[in-house]
Amino acid sequence: MTRKKFAVVIVTYNRINLLKICIEHVLRQTEPLAKIIVINNHSEDGTKEYLSQYETDHRFCILNLEQNLGGAYGFYKGLACAMNFEWDWVTLIDDDAILNYDFHERIYGQIQKGNSEILAYTGKVMTKGMIAKEHRVRNKSRYFYRVKPLDNCDYEGETAEIDYASFCGIVLARKLVNEIGLPMYQLFIRCDDFEYCMRIRKYSKMINVNQAIIDHQTAINTKEKDLSWKLYYAIRNGIIIAGIHFGKVAKYEMCFRYLLGYIKNVFIYVLIKRRISNQQLKSLYFPAIKDGIRQKLGKR
Repeated sequence: MTRKKFAVVIVTYNRINLLKICIEHVLRQTEPLAKIIVINNHSEDGTKEYLSQYETDHRFCILNLEQNLGGAYGFYKGLACAMNFEWDWVTLIDDDAILNYDFHERIYGQIQKGNSEILAYTGKVMTKGMIAKEHRVRNKSRYFYRVKPLDNCDYEGETAEIDYASFCGIVLARKLVNEIGLPMYQLFIRCDDFEYCMRIRKYSKMINVNQAIIDHQTAINTKEKDLSWKLYYAIRNGIIIAGIHFGKVAKYEMCFRYLLGYIKNVFIYVLIKRRISNQQLKSLYFPAIKDGIRQKLGKR
């Protein structure tokens, strides 16, 4: 039986030290790789100079972008570039996703066992020795965008079926990409991976392979609300994709939920913790809700 060919798309931005580890682990995969595509999202930390050593390496395709158009565009561009090469399966990761050396071997083992109609696989994401549950979730509702992380027991078996996954070790069949197209680059950052998974789920189940491990080096603080500029994109994009995939009622229901979230965060982060002013909080929530309703995309 001819072994399947794997490609990897890595999107990087200003994390050269993590990128070096990421590439080292990709190069040492026990399952041979057909191509490694690296999208440098206009890094300014020496990444371009570091990647120059691979420009003549036939295993690599290096793209240095002239401006940072966000992670969504990075994966869009990387997958578009990958389609010019020969492979059966492609893995999408950021520079902080460190694949275990046997990651693709584990995925390939499950491909051999699994149903030929399953066109999407993921691995288990770990951070500091703990399962990073926010990367692999299920949708709790048929009519609304309601995500719930997998339970601990879901990771005890060989595999678990999921609905959505981050672009931290998601493995896609070429014919699936041909069917659903490329990621939605206009989202800039946040929710672009979940939007893509919504399209995936219309054509295939998604299976998490629990022994295919990714060490995610950048921990996400799930206990504290992210009140940076990135919150704007999370709110706007959440509303947009709810409307696209679940309809108008779901879109406005999402707006209502964000308004309740704003009120809650006024009490927690403005009045009690004093992390942010009410005016700053408004500047994140209300333009995002407005742009989400009007479906204003792109970098704002």
